Amino acid sequence: MSRPIRWRSIALLIFATIGVAVAALQAVVAAGKNRDPLGWFLLGLLFGLLSLVAVCALPPLPAPKEPEQRLADWEAAQERAACECEAAGMAFRVAACNVTAPAATYAGRHAAA
Repeated sequence: MSRPIRWRSIALLIFATIGVAVAALQAVVAAGKNRDPLGWFLLGLLFGLLSLVAVCALPPLPAPKEPEQRLADWEAAQERAACECEAAGMAFRVAACNVTAPAATYAGRHAAA
């Protein structure tokens, strides 16, 4: 005797397969717009086509900086902060400003910076 076909199980399997496919498509679109693909994949699983429309409507983010550029930006910010501390009369040691004594003795060196 053969088992009857369980249509609900088949429908649920088809629905889940389509949901995962939409979420994967959404992750690809999000990655193309420099957005977090895993986060958008999970949103696609939860909200389906609604979140796919949302990620398609969003503008792309600027490309992330390379690690070397981020390090250079951080070092430049540290140098500016040290020079500002020096100009304010605080003692701060940093190689870029050559501060070795209390900064009040060097107050005029970085006034233009």
